[in-house]
Amino acid sequence: MKPCDENNNYIFVSYAHRDSEKVVHIINLLSNHGYNIWYDDGIDPGTEWDENIARHIVDCSYFIAFVSKNYLESKNCKDELNYARDCEKKQLLVYLEEVELPIGMAMRMNRLQAIWWCKYEDESAALDKLLGAKDIAIAATGTGVPEGESADAEDSAIEGETDSKGVKSNISKNKYNNLLFLGIAILIVIVCTIILMITKRKLGSAGKESDDNYSAIEDNNDIVVVDSQQYADEGVAYLYGSDGKKQDSAKAFELFKKAADLGNHDGIKYIAYCYSSGDGVEKDVNKALEYYEIYLENWDEAWAYEAVGNIYFLGEGIDKDPVKALEYYEISYKKGNTNSPNLCYRIGQLYEKGEGVKLDIDKAKEYYRLGADKGYANCQEALEALN
Repeated sequence: MKPCDENNNYIFVSYAHRDSEKVVHIINLLSNHGYNIWYDDGIDPGTEWDENIARHIVDCSYFIAFVSKNYLESKNCKDELNYARDCEKKQLLVYLEEVELPIGMAMRMNRLQAIWWCKYEDESAALDKLLGAKDIAIAATGTGVPEGESADAEDSAIEGETDSKGVKSNISKNKYNNLLFLGIAILIVIVCTIILMITKRKLGSAGKESDDNYSAIEDNNDIVVVDSQQYADEGVAYLYGSDGKKQDSAKAFELFKKAADLGNHDGIKYIAYCYSSGDGVEKDVNKALEYYEIYLENWDEAWAYEAVGNIYFLGEGIDKDPVKALEYYEISYKKGNTNSPNLCYRIGQLYEKGEGVKLDIDKAKEYYRLGADKGYANCQEALEALN
């Protein structure tokens, strides 16, 4: 099929060219149901590729990404997905196969509506799921009447607004009403589920309450709403043996991982801690750094800079890097982390020994004094030794 007339509302399809056969088949199914589709097969020779792609993402009414191993290996595909997110487009992920997402991408993509096409044995069931995706009909149905429906039947269509060419748009009334009813029903179920979970937490579960803690995931083709903060809170209880839980670091790590995979703030924080300390999982400072960097990208908190600095300062599992250690330590201090007993001491140590920075005794004394004034014994002893 040829890409649609872009003067109408259309769906932008993002896909890896190596998946063309599968994707074009699904595009044809959507097209047969009256949807306008644009995909990059329609770029005119000689045009600026990036500019053309970007313009079509900006102008589209809906964005569908067909996710596969090929898709995740394509820089262009990931650029399209990120740009659609930046443009705040309504997005849908259609998984052509089961894939393991990189950690950072998983955190972002788990928040998006998704359909696991690969899990359906019956293609018609998968198509029904796709056609029932949130907002797809309203946002992307074009001016054409879906195949099999009469444009002349008074009971089957309603008159839409006149487009820029003066052509009247017709949308199937029955289809619209059915989809609207289905959408309202799904919304009611989700809202009721969330209210029930919030009520349960207020009655007996500790932890922060935030709408961001709830994620909709697909389990056995059904939408399930889960509270990622509950995973994190239970993980803390198992980690420290509190709230009636028996201390179990491995169980704690398992719960933190579930929370982190859903993009939860505390889940990512404690996963990083577990990897750096070896609590509940084999110690892996490289994994710890990976999670700390994800945390800093999203929350930019002072304590996390100190945690990364400690890894580079101690050099346990990786080579010592005093330059990076000092960089992270000083950022942490400037961001207000002034109450850490080790931060001032370790910055002072680096200046005193000239590690990662030019030796500067006065600067070392300055940081030791800052810690000593707060009563930290290690800083007091180091300061006395230099006086």
